[in-house]
Amino acid sequence: MRIKKEDKDGREAIAQYIMRNVFKNVPSLTWRECIKKIWKDDPLICPECSSVMKIISFIEKPQIIKKILKYLNLWEEESARDPPVQSETPVEIVYVPIDDGWEQQNAGFAG
Repeated sequence: MRIKKEDKDGREAIAQYIMRNVFKNVPSLTWRECIKKIWKDDPLICPECSSVMKIISFIEKPQIIKKILKYLNLWEEESARDPPVQSETPVEIVYVPIDDGWEQQNAGFAG
């Protein structure tokens, strides 16, 4: 089905109107707003003095992060886990039939 030029222009005008007037009032959430919404806590409020903090840089390199955390004595080396605890295995497995209302089929799979 072909769209007439007038119809196509009308649809484009409607789409542009919606984009300009409807979606401009719905801002995207920043990471700060997302954290505030989920955790009910503002990540840029100082826990000591309750003043607003400012981000001065983002550190993304793992080596630098590790160096800073080690300097602050906040780095914990990963230690090997203990092996899982062995549970006692039963010496004998006993089959106890129950009546669950279903017919028992001993012939195997029907094919």
